[in-house]
Amino acid sequence: MNWECVFYWIEHHPGLASWVQAIGSVAAILVAIYLARGESRRAKKDRKEHERVVISGLISMADNAALAVERLHAKASPNSRSAEDVAYVESSLASFMSIDLLTLPNEKILNEVLKVRSTLEVALQKESLCHGLLDQESAKKEHAFIKEASKLIYASSFNLQALRARV
Repeated sequence: MNWECVFYWIEHHPGLASWVQAIGSVAAILVAIYLARGESRRAKKDRKEHERVVISGLISMADNAALAVERLHAKASPNSRSAEDVAYVESSLASFMSIDLLTLPNEKILNEVLKVRSTLEVALQKESLCHGLLDQESAKKEHAFIKEASKLIYASSFNLQALRARV
């Protein structure tokens, strides 16, 4: 088959150009849809990976905060105070306070961050109260809450781990 036959056939079928144009338009639309879906999938994958990284960082921070509170409870007592351990808990609180809440990926993560923040604040308040109370029984109760605070922070860490598993 030579090209002259093909050109002759094309020249004698005037509606062919419109059919080629229509098929080309449909093909272009299908390619655009395919590319848009691919971009959407990549963006969704990137968002999920970002969320996993954020949650992993928060888990690490929460675990460190819980350890700091545990250490504060273990080394302090109603009659003694560990300035180093208080500073460690204050540092954990400062780390959580520096988190921009508006950038957190979702409301559940936000709630866990707020729980850890408030628990750290209360643990520091209880530790301070522990030394200001003359009544030993009340001081022991305040001191016992410090241990409970570490459990609450570990619970938030566990909740964050569950959230990360769902991402």
